[in-house]
Order: sequence, then C-alpha cells, then structure tokens
Amino acid sequence: MEETTLRQKYTNRFLRASEVGLLGFAYASLMSAVLDPLSVSVLTRLSVIVAVAAWGGSLIVMFLYRRTDEYTLSLWHAGTGASFIMTTLLLVFGSFFEQLFYSIFMPDRLLDRDAEFAFYFGAPMLMFAFYLGVLGKRVPTR
Repeated sequence: MEETTLRQKYTNRFLRASEVGLLGFAYASLMSAVLDPLSVSVLTRLSVIVAVAAWGGSLIVMFLYRRTDEYTLSLWHAGTGASFIMTTLLLVFGSFFEQLFYSIFMPDRLLDRDAEFAFYFGAPMLMFAFYLGVLGKRVPTR
C-alpha cells in the first residue's frame, strides 16, 4: 500500500475544505433567504450556525494550506480573481441591476436612492464567486 505524503495530505485538506465551504455557504445562504428568522425552530437556527461554522472553518483551512503546492495556489488565485471581478461588477453595475430587477418584477418599488442590493447581497455574491472560481478551476478540461 502506498504511503500518502504530507504534501498530498495538505492538498486533500484544501480540496475537501473547498467542498465543505461551498456546501456550508450554500445551505446558510439558502436558509437565510427562504426562512423568516422570527418563526424558525431552534434546531433550524442551530443547523444554520453549524453551516456557517463549517463555512468559516473551511475558509481558514483553505487559507492555511493555500501554498501547499502550485495547484492549490492556482485554485486560491482563481477564487480570489473571480471574487475581485465580482466586486468590480457589483461596484460598477450593482445599482443598475437592482433598478432593472425592480422595474421588471416590482414596478411599484422603484428606487430613487442608492442601491441596497450591494449591501445585502454583496458579500454572499463575492463568496459564491470565490467558490465558483476555486471549484470551476478544479473541473478538468476536455
């Protein structure tokens, strides 16, 4: 049986952390978007806290093991690059997309002030872009 090297163990930790982080982030985002915080059970709140803890822990693990080898570093750079592009798009076009959304789906709520979209959905969209960059680079090209 072949022995796994320390470098391979660290790479596997980085890869598993990226998967756990995406699942924890997706679950926490979905639950916070769907559920009313005042009418949920304690068990549901606890599950969201566990998901956020898994997500935060995975980010710490990914940060610590990002320089294990060139592959994990390239995955980290893909995620941060995607997050930077999303930041730029939100800053430049965030209020435009919010006005467009409200004009199509809720015309009675058109805004004449600064957009709330980037404030409420900015951080989740940046984290989603990060995980999309990391996991998108992992998909083998054919």
